[in-house]
Amino acid sequence: MPKKVIRKIINLFLVITLNLFSVLYLTAQDKDSIKIIVKEVNITKEIVSNSLTKQKLAFQYEAGYNFSGRSLVPIVFSLKYHLTDKSALRFSFGLNGTGRNHGKGKMHMGDNFNDTMYNNDHFNRFGRTIERYNVSLNYLFYPSPKSDVNLFFGIGPRFGFGSNHFEYRQSTSQPDTLKHKYRNKSWSIGLSGLVGAEWFVARSISLFTEYNATFSYQKKDIWDADYNSTFNSYTFMESKTNKFRFTDISARVGFSIYFDRPF
Repeated sequence: MPKKVIRKIINLFLVITLNLFSVLYLTAQDKDSIKIIVKEVNITKEIVSNSLTKQKLAFQYEAGYNFSGRSLVPIVFSLKYHLTDKSALRFSFGLNGTGRNHGKGKMHMGDNFNDTMYNNDHFNRFGRTIERYNVSLNYLFYPSPKSDVNLFFGIGPRFGFGSNHFEYRQSTSQPDTLKHKYRNKSWSIGLSGLVGAEWFVARSISLFTEYNATFSYQKKDIWDADYNSTFNSYTFMESKTNKFRFTDISARVGFSIYFDRPF
């Protein structure tokens, strides 16, 4: 066989071998790329299992029970923004209050105005209104935001305002024989802390519960007046108090609706 033919066969074999190795190498690289893409997709799926992710917004509504000895139900509306998966800022507006009025046929008996009895010879009226409002800004921390149940802790400043108005009138043969009026107004500023847990029923909807407590400086003004037309007597007392105290100790439950940041 001529030497030229042998050389051509060897060259052709080398070219085919080099091309085969090139194809095998590129195929291996493509498989690695596919594996990386699959891993990235799996990681992404894990990340978006709930809405505790960076730049998410949430509207929250919660209500609960106040442990401060009063039958007031706090209602709170909040807007939460996630700085990271583990941290968020929450602005909250809370209110609670009660109102009560009694009419003809009830007479005060004793130190508690709730202790009453029927007496048709008297016309007695009393009403009571309690109102409280507060705003707070809390920094929330989620230690493990990808858990089935997500614990969170919060702390931040809180400002509150409240008023309490009570009026009692008693009449016999003459209208308004006895009048009693009581009123107080207060404001407070302090630091609130909370601990809670959140569970997602869907990717963008969650249920949560939390326990709150506030340590604050409170200032209160009190007015107390009595008028007796029978004896033509009038007494008035005014007092001011300033103190540090624990307030708004309450347990709450609520729900959250998450959505993407619109800007």
